[in-house]
Amino acid sequence: MPRKGSGTAVLNPEIQEFVDAVEIENLDSLYRIFRRIEVARVALQTRKSHLAKQVVCPECAERFGPERAIWVPNKAIKSCPHCTQCGRNIAIYLEFNKEDREEGKPKSKKLPDICPHCGGKICKEASFIPAPKEDLHVERFLPEFTVLEDGIRSVLEERVKEHPLWTTWAKDVKGMGPATLGRIMGMCDIKRLTSVTKMWTHSRFGLKDGQTQRSVKGKPDDFDRQLRSAFHLLGISLMMQQGAYYDFYLMQRERAEKLGLSKGHAHNRARFEMLKLVASHIWRKWREVEGLPTPMPYVIEYLGHRDYIPPENCTGENFKGFVSLPETPESIRARREADAKRAAAQAALVDLEEETA
Repeated sequence: MPRKGSGTAVLNPEIQEFVDAVEIENLDSLYRIFRRIEVARVALQTRKSHLAKQVVCPECAERFGPERAIWVPNKAIKSCPHCTQCGRNIAIYLEFNKEDREEGKPKSKKLPDICPHCGGKICKEASFIPAPKEDLHVERFLPEFTVLEDGIRSVLEERVKEHPLWTTWAKDVKGMGPATLGRIMGMCDIKRLTSVTKMWTHSRFGLKDGQTQRSVKGKPDDFDRQLRSAFHLLGISLMMQQGAYYDFYLMQRERAEKLGLSKGHAHNRARFEMLKLVASHIWRKWREVEGLPTPMPYVIEYLGHRDYIPPENCTGENFKGFVSLPETPESIRARREADAKRAAAQAALVDLEEETA
């Protein structure tokens, strides 16, 4: 019997048979199927929205014909791009702004009446007539891709709900849904992510040369962009539901504001810390249910830090706070070594400043 998804989604029997053959251990394969269908559906949906926003300038429709005159307004070009014969409206606008800057004048607010290149009239009026179009390809396949996407998402959610990570922990996290968790799990090979630092690096929450990861022109990314987008969606859900992770976000935001950061900067930093904490908890609980080693974070294992937030403290409505780990001879030794290295680095910096002075 075909499996029903959200709405009226019904999977094709052949697709249903293939999906049923995918085991929980191959959740990444199921996610890749879902992702490809989702990308195709979004492309068709964007095309449909673009066609619905098309307008036509009456004057240009008479001069050039309705086909060439149809266009979609955007932030860069708000006037009709066809009202000059050479089609250089945006270039003219930038050229006049450059002349204004050289002469010390304020930025030009309007385009000139006549194009200085071709002598054609430049349209300034918003007298545009809606001219939406229909694409037979979009009208034919968009409904089918929507139904198929809903069906695959339903199967993905069912597989996630059967996974021990969901049943033992994630189902109690307010704001974490099976679809979003399935996206994250589908893009991670937990057996290869042997430390939480590798999980952070894979999700673009890591540090590189003392700064957060960034894309470098001409070099491949060392993180997964789609995975970071999935965490961004998870962050929106966690903040909307206002559970335990939201309490942690508020605590971090208040701390950042006390340091003198602006509201926007404090928000971004607090959200980053919240998502980094979520990523570490997903990594730890997932490794635990798979029976894999779960070493403590670097700052605890090698720098002697004792404050720790276990995943169980971020379930339910309220954040249950930090846990102070007991002191061990290894932690005391690690903290002393870290303090000695920090003091040596500060002394070296002072010596360098004195030499340069």
